[in-house]
Amino acid sequence: MKRLCLIGISHACANSDILGKFSLSEESQSVFRKQALNSFAQEIVVLSTCNRLEIYFVSEKIDAFADAILFTKNFFQNDFFEANAYKLESLELAQHLFKVASGMDSQLMGETEIFGQIKNAYDKSLSEKSSGNILNVLFQKAIQSAKWIRTNTLIGKGKITLGGVVSDLSQRIFDDLKSVKILLIGSGNVGKDVAFSLVARGAENLTVASRTWENALSLSLENKCCAIDLNLALNQLYKWDIVICASSSNIAFLKEEHLANTEENKKGASLFLIDLAVPCNIEEINKNFENIFIYTLEDLTKIANENAAFLESEIEQSMEYITQKSKAVIDKITPCLR
Repeated sequence: MKRLCLIGISHACANSDILGKFSLSEESQSVFRKQALNSFAQEIVVLSTCNRLEIYFVSEKIDAFADAILFTKNFFQNDFFEANAYKLESLELAQHLFKVASGMDSQLMGETEIFGQIKNAYDKSLSEKSSGNILNVLFQKAIQSAKWIRTNTLIGKGKITLGGVVSDLSQRIFDDLKSVKILLIGSGNVGKDVAFSLVARGAENLTVASRTWENALSLSLENKCCAIDLNLALNQLYKWDIVICASSSNIAFLKEEHLANTEENKKGASLFLIDLAVPCNIEEINKNFENIFIYTLEDLTKIANENAAFLESEIEQSMEYITQKSKAVIDKITPCLR
């Protein structure tokens, strides 16, 4: 008999440093899927984001969970996954996926990026024929459910994105962003979202840096702002009021020595650092800098979730819908599992 299973880790059980160790590029996801199909899975969808790694799979193995976790542990050569992964099956799995797709299980309640990430993960599996009759039904219904929740409730109505929350925080600090000097490090999807949001909020003194100069230049032209070489920027952090780190680098490149040089040249003025990266772009700082303030994803989560009480009735309505639809999809899938 086949089983519908999920193993995963997320922001709920791991910090950003640990989650960064389990990040998969699109190429690595493809390798993972192909190897998993030859190991423990008959169907598989891999969801890899900055806040979670989840493997949805169908298996006939008696020890399906144990086999999948051992495979994942060996793939990453890391014991954390085996010790901390959550395991869900059947109805609980469907309810979880429906919540994730609608943004209700996100670190930022109601954020919108996750919907596209789930759709992309499913499309990749579909194109490689890694997803079959069972996961096709599950993910198609999850996508439909997420669309209904976003259309018929206030969940996601505010179009919560990381860029929007960063802009909110920046405005809390400086009120008017027009004259604030902002450095954005990173030109990927998060960097693009942040740049667009800041410019939309009135930022006129934005500079973009990236590990790849062409990417920094492209994003700066798109937002009619400046670009700068990354190494030059790191040695001149004192020129900015806010520095936002959103690079996909696996190594923390903003060091304590950069901040020591910055505080000395700031001459009492404040610098606000916002680290959005997983793993972090800013290394762990041991020294206490009097005028340098660092914000992490956890700090942004508090800002984004301040409206949780307001959304309580919307969350309740959404959960009733998810309970109903997830039960219906499991009823539909069950004959295929026999």
